[in-house]
Amino acid sequence: MRHVLLLFCLLGTLSTVAPPGRAEEPRVLVEKAIKAHGGMEKLLQLTRVHEKTRATMTVDDTTLKLTTDTLIQLPGQFRSTIKATINNRPLDLIQVLDGKKAWTSEDGRIADASEGVLQSYRELLHVQQVATLVPLLAADKGYKLTALPEIQVNGKPALGIKVAFKGRRDVSLYFDKGSGLLVKESYLLHEGGKDFKEEVFLNEYKEYKGLKRASKVVQYRDGKKYLDAEVTSLEFLDRIDAKEFARP
Repeated sequence: MRHVLLLFCLLGTLSTVAPPGRAEEPRVLVEKAIKAHGGMEKLLQLTRVHEKTRATMTVDDTTLKLTTDTLIQLPGQFRSTIKATINNRPLDLIQVLDGKKAWTSEDGRIADASEGVLQSYRELLHVQQVATLVPLLAADKGYKLTALPEIQVNGKPALGIKVAFKGRRDVSLYFDKGSGLLVKESYLLHEGGKDFKEEVFLNEYKEYKGLKRASKVVQYRDGKKYLDAEVTSLEFLDRIDAKEFARP
């Protein structure tokens, strides 16, 4: 994942404010974006992904260095392994959604995730699914697309759509007006009893087996920078063994 799922679980993004501009017909935007990223056949590779990143996270004025190793199998499974050092103590954290249940492991201590965490994981996988663009044009998938006004992202014009889906929170996607590449995602995440505005900026696209994918991600939460992440490895898989998501 560019969408590095674990990082989505932890991080958020800054909105870029600009005077409202004209909106674009949603289907036209999505069709252009699909072509820009390499086409539908290439985007289907995002169903099963193995991604590694290195990142810098800022929490309460403390900066942490970490690495992630994430398996994603859409629409309902992921496993993220995070390694970091906090107060000179190594931390090994695993977060898993197996489709129906979620569990975590912190330094080998395994626990079932709470209902709130489970719902957050599901919302984040929904964002991941939407950002693949794959299901958005299928009439029978239940996605409702609404045009958003033109804004500025990283100093360049971007056209947006709001994606609504029954039972899930809305997700806003913004595409570079010139290239058609996805440059920003925005959504609300409920965590710890409150809502956060998460915004994700996607930068420095590279080509992976014919698919264009952002190699750097910057995230903000409620307007505060939370994460800088760089993709160090990205693989598209034919299958992922079910045991990868099974609780020990």
